Parts: sequence; C-alpha cells; structure tokens
Amino acid sequence: MENKGLQAAFSAAAAVFAVYFGMLSVPLALLAIAMAVDYITGVAAACADHMLSSRRGLKGILKKLGCIILVGVAMCADYLIYAGLSAMNIDIGSGLWFGLLVCFWLLINELISITENLIRLDVPVPPFLSGIIKRLKERIEKEGDKNNELK
Repeated sequence: MENKGLQAAFSAAAAVFAVYFGMLSVPLALLAIAMAVDYITGVAAACADHMLSSRRGLKGILKKLGCIILVGVAMCADYLIYAGLSAMNIDIGSGLWFGLLVCFWLLINELISITENLIRLDVPVPPFLSGIIKRLKERIEKEGDKNNELK
C-alpha cells in the first residue's frame, strides 16, 4: 500500500504543478512519448525472449488507445465538474485535476513498464531502481489478488 500511496502523492503533486502553470500539453506529450517508448521496448524484449506475437502487439496498441481514452474521460469529468460549479457561481480556478491525475498515473505506469522491458533486455538497471520496480509489481499483484478474492 505504501508504494501506491507514494505514486498517488507524486501524481497529485505533479497535477498541482501542471495546473498551476497551465501545462496540460506537456504531461500529455510525455505520456504519448512514454507509450511509444514502452511499445518499442516491449517489442524488443518480446523479440529477445522469442515471444514476439502480432496478437500481443495489437493488444498492446489497443491497451494504449484505451489509456488515451481514459485520459479523455477524466478530462470530460473535469469539464463537467468545472462547468457545473461555474453555473452555480463557484470558482475553483482550474478544471483540469482529474485529467492530469490520470495522465500522471498512467505515465508512472508506462515508466515502470519501460524499466521492466529494459531489464528483460539485460540493460544494466541500477539495483535500487529494479528493487523498487519489483516491490511495486509485487504489491500491485497482491492487491489484484485481494480484489479477486472479494468478487
């Protein structure tokens, strides 16, 4: 839970920074770049592992498209909340919070995936970074198992 809290705190802090400076385009551009790099390193790692599959590649592209749609959905929620509050004469300053939070959350996940792909390609990753990645992945898997047990 500790790592998810850290990831959420970083996402929130980055979102506050981006809203304050009005830089919605920068996080979206970084997310797009990270998605492209993740896809390229994922294909390279799959090729190195002799697991290259057009079906898995298509699934990866569709997943990334879904992430972009998710950012759009969050941005629509931002707009609806902002417009609704503005109609009631409540000024909240900026209405980009959820879109930015989702964008930063996805960006962190893409960076984790890129690091995992580089490890699979035997790129020398600093031990502290690979350790953090392993712990994050284990925690996420544990939470997923807990959620499946509740269903």
